[in-house]
Amino acid sequence: YNQFYFQGKEQTAMSLNYRFRINKISIFGETGATNKKNGIGTINGFDFNPTSKVGLVALFRYFSKEFDPIFGNTFSESSRVNNERGVYLGTEIRPIKYWKFAAYIDSYRFDWMRFGVDKPSFGKDYLAQATFSPKRNVSMYWRYKYEEKQHNFSDTTTVMSFVTNQPHWNARYWLSYSFGQFSFKNQFDMNGFNDGINSSTFGYSAFQDVSYRLTKIPLTLDFRFHVFDAQNFENRIYTYEKDVLYAFSIPMNYGLGTRYYVNLKYDILSNFTLWMKLSQTVYADNRSVISSGNELIEGNRKTDFRILLRYKF
Repeated sequence: YNQFYFQGKEQTAMSLNYRFRINKISIFGETGATNKKNGIGTINGFDFNPTSKVGLVALFRYFSKEFDPIFGNTFSESSRVNNERGVYLGTEIRPIKYWKFAAYIDSYRFDWMRFGVDKPSFGKDYLAQATFSPKRNVSMYWRYKYEEKQHNFSDTTTVMSFVTNQPHWNARYWLSYSFGQFSFKNQFDMNGFNDGINSSTFGYSAFQDVSYRLTKIPLTLDFRFHVFDAQNFENRIYTYEKDVLYAFSIPMNYGLGTRYYVNLKYDILSNFTLWMKLSQTVYADNRSVISSGNELIEGNRKTDFRILLRYKF
């Protein structure tokens, strides 16, 4: 699968990008090439706004299997900018007050093998979302996404793995509202996965966020309680969490259990700030250890604590 990946000490690459507008249509694109034979990549598209309430976009991409720029970064299904061609169609509509509808279709093909896929393959994504914002401090949305890719399948009875279609879907309801110094957020996720051979598996996740900003002292508190059930690894669910400054937290929720965290920010002085976060995951699926190797934890609880002090001068 990595036969056409870049190898060597030097690479020459060049590209040309453009953008121009004709009435209500904006056309854009970029085409690049590397010094490897047939190393060509191009991405071209347009967006069209016939009215202020309707937006349409179309995007075509083609990256030959020989095109593998070292610092390439573009719109693509895979993380590498090579071995992919696809068409993306999207729209956003605001038909009535307070409502917004968005949807897209993305169809793509890989002309060469990929990691975990032993032959040329294809895939497709569909997404639909409805957003309702009746007030400045209230917003909610409903989202459904369906994705189907091809992957290797192997088990204890097959000698050679074979490629199957593996559909995966997820649905989400999200609600955010606030009043006074309190703000709340609710999120409920469900997903399903099929490996192309066995019965489908399902997972779900639900959490409640509460944030409070004190008025008399410069202190902000964030709290979350989270319940999840994703006992198949392919049904794992990622959720964003608030954290201390400069930290980025999107933990993977896999198995059956609960999780909570408390996040604190306190401005001790105008130039001296304290952040603290305490989080804990408690598994209820009868596991006796968590993780492995140097990160092995005895028991069914995992606790994390972070503290950060910043002094500005």
